[in-house]
Amino acid sequence: LPPAPPPAPPTTAISPTRDTRTVAPEEWDYFLAFQESRRTGFSCPCGSSECGDAEAGKNHWPANSEKVTFDCKLWVAAYRHADDQAIQGYFSHTGKDGRSARQRAEDVGAKGGPEHQAGWHSTGPAALRGLQTSPGHCNSMFQRKFRGVAVGHGARRDDPRGDGDIWTVMYNWGGDDISDSESCIPEGYTATGDRK
Repeated sequence: LPPAPPPAPPTTAISPTRDTRTVAPEEWDYFLAFQESRRTGFSCPCGSSECGDAEAGKNHWPANSEKVTFDCKLWVAAYRHADDQAIQGYFSHTGKDGRSARQRAEDVGAKGGPEHQAGWHSTGPAALRGLQTSPGHCNSMFQRKFRGVAVGHGARRDDPRGDGDIWTVMYNWGGDDISDSESCIPEGYTATGDRK
């Protein structure tokens, strides 16, 4: 008998109102707030593994003039996972289909793997602040090795399960890891958040 054909790639639930061509305003607001936090420096809370003997329970990340780049292919993986979670009512780094962040990135031709998730915040800056209160999330997001980022936001409104917001933030190492940093960027901006 001939071998069975490979399984079809998994499908995720995507909001019918989702613009799949341009980053949503709330997603871009998160990105701009993240860029500003890196530019000015930020103090993160410490857990036992992040800071060791840091003074006053904070780990200060100094100002970093190296901007991160928004990765449009990685954004597709991020918003698909955020939408899928909002629509299907779950919150996990693992999709309902069992796929990991790295696998979701590969499915869309992106490189990625590191991922943060935030819930309950309806605006990008609030979601970022929420992640910045978590020692592990805050201290990892400011690592200089992360040079590419993508933010996806899924929302459910007027749902019998309750309203919900889910944010999926994915990272990569920038440079050659990013194959598209232009196609999804809001008009009037560059991929690093500067005004044209």
